[in-house]
Amino acid sequence: MADTTHPASEIADSPPRPPLALKKPSTVTHHGQEVSDDYAWLRDPGYPEVTDPEVLAYLEAENAWFEARMAPHQGLIDRLFKEMRGRIKEADTSVPQKDGDWLYWIQFEEGAEYKMWWRRAVGAPDDGSADRLILDELALAEGKEYFRLGALAVSQDGRKLAYSI
Repeated sequence: MADTTHPASEIADSPPRPPLALKKPSTVTHHGQEVSDDYAWLRDPGYPEVTDPEVLAYLEAENAWFEARMAPHQGLIDRLFKEMRGRIKEADTSVPQKDGDWLYWIQFEEGAEYKMWWRRAVGAPDDGSADRLILDELALAEGKEYFRLGALAVSQDGRKLAYSI
């Protein structure tokens, strides 16, 4: 007897199913405790670059599934993105924070995705003449596909800057 609960038109219009990641049992021991992880194979040793063809194939399938599921909502996504962008003050400066003999602040320029880190001596004129750019994330990010500043610290005497990327 034929199943009539799912007409062919409904099946044809149903969204694609998400890809299922294979379970590959893996166990490691940390501090005497065994930890099992069936999905450890998805950790690519080349991260953030994906170098394992099997991991890459799975991620591409997952991305294709996501795109197919979100395609009907693209108009709403675009409107929401535009609305959120419209609420952001693109050219913005933080309030200076005192640290020792210095005032530090960050600044975004319009259209920029990265911060500029500034400082001036406490008591120096607030007319821009004493402001010093100490780190330009845009310059550090130039030519890179991805950039994220990690930690940033200034020595106690204010003469050295250390940062991680």
